Amino acid sequence: MDEGSELLLENLVSQWRGEGDYRRADGAMFICKTEHGAFLHELYAPATATQIETMSAALGFACPESVRALFSRHNGARLFDNSILIFAVVDEVIRGANVEAAQSVSLLDELQLFRAMHLPLWNAGWRPLGSIVVETRWKILVNHRGEIRVAKTRGKMPNLSFVGIMPCLAAVSRIFGESFSTEGVRVHSHRRIEMEVRTAFGQLAGP
Repeated sequence: MDEGSELLLENLVSQWRGEGDYRRADGAMFICKTEHGAFLHELYAPATATQIETMSAALGFACPESVRALFSRHNGARLFDNSILIFAVVDEVIRGANVEAAQSVSLLDELQLFRAMHLPLWNAGWRPLGSIVVETRWKILVNHRGEIRVAKTRGKMPNLSFVGIMPCLAAVSRIFGESFSTEGVRVHSHRRIEMEVRTAFGQLAGP
């Protein structure tokens, strides 16, 4: 699967777009306002050239092209009610629920934590870009070649490998998309989503 325009992040969640969406002045997109007042998907404003340079320095290698392309459009994202997170290069961590201040989890903080807790993976060249959370938490990892791995850092769940970040997000979004109505209502329980994600990951991983 390539990195073509059909794999733009906003296209992966296009079926949830509607009149209740909100676009912030900086270009951040808030899609599908739910009955609780939150948004099902939050796609944040593009990263600046300086922020991408900061990311490369923090990763310890040049930012892979697929990752650079994603961050050039969206400096972090929260998809499917925080089930899929793409971390962000933020100049200041702002805590609050107001959409005008909303941002993703700090990539720089996550890199420091990952290095402290998973040094063998760090030394093998893997860096966290995001996470997938239901009842289990998976890390979305990248290396200097731009290869993506979805991994449970503890336990024996299979690792998934992708040639770039967008094919990874497309595959994972298809799994979660079946659990939310077009109005943003969760139609399956957390437990059922957990089992479906585990099953789908096992099928994607192959024998």
